[in-house]
Amino acid sequence: MAVAMKLGVPVMTTDRAWAGLEIPGLSVEVIR
Repeated sequence: MAVAMKLGVPVMTTDRAWAGLEIPGLSVEVIR
């Protein structure tokens, strides 16, 4: 599970690939 903060809005995802992404305005936090 990960929380992707896009424009201040948390987006939940189970895709671990998101954790490796570095997109402007998008930060991903992996929840163990």
